[in-house]
Amino acid sequence: MVLNNQTAADLMMQYGLSYHTLQTANPGTDLEDIKGGDVLRGPAENTPCTLPVTVTLGDSDTLQTVSDAYHVPVGSLLRVNPCLAPGDFKAGATIRLPE
Repeated sequence: MVLNNQTAADLMMQYGLSYHTLQTANPGTDLEDIKGGDVLRGPAENTPCTLPVTVTLGDSDTLQTVSDAYHVPVGSLLRVNPCLAPGDFKAGATIRLPE
């Protein structure tokens, strides 16, 4: 049961769950709008995400925003895109994500 003022991030930290796992266990629930007294399900283990193989970057994307969005270290992004310099991660570029 969700406590007053508890957020999805609080639950994720408390139980060691990813956002994807919590959302998958609670389809149709807006995790950004949970309230005290709400009842959420939480599986015993995390559900892995399926990442796309490539991503085409949008106007506001940078090496760091891609790293943050896909929870992939910057170094891993650079290794799987050996022909791109950090400044090449800009709108319109199609990059590989590590598998």
